[in-house]
Amino acid sequence: MTRAAEGHLWGAWSKDDGKSWTYPKPTPLVHPDAPPMLFKLSDGKTLIAFHHNRSKIQTADLAGNRSQHYDRSEIWFATSRDGGRSWSEPQFVFVTVLEPFFDNIWRDYNTSYLDAFIDDGLINIFCPHRWERVLYLRIKEKDLDKFPLRKAFLD
Repeated sequence: MTRAAEGHLWGAWSKDDGKSWTYPKPTPLVHPDAPPMLFKLSDGKTLIAFHHNRSKIQTADLAGNRSQHYDRSEIWFATSRDGGRSWSEPQFVFVTVLEPFFDNIWRDYNTSYLDAFIDDGLINIFCPHRWERVLYLRIKEKDLDKFPLRKAFLD
């Protein structure tokens, strides 16, 4: 997976241990120009992608002008059981809820660059918050089906 300014995560596949790759194409995962956050679950086969699930496709800058960083305020996930060729419907994990504090929306709203490791059915997530602290979240793999789908927010 790779980031792209187009508004989705993109995928490419290799059948020869990375010596050659397919031509990249967009996945259905909506994502601003932010890094992919992709991990394997405990079964060693199922992929879980944490993504932002919205993208305004604008030019971002670190000064906070005309920025897409509001799009980075939410974390969603989707799973794939076929190597990333198809994905489940996105499910909501968390949102940055805050009173704006900094003069830079990149710091106020950014929840990108999360990292995780999966240990015997437990997803351990580390996420920067306002570039001042690290938030830690644990999710049991068996509880992934309990997270709300996007349609829960539209009803």
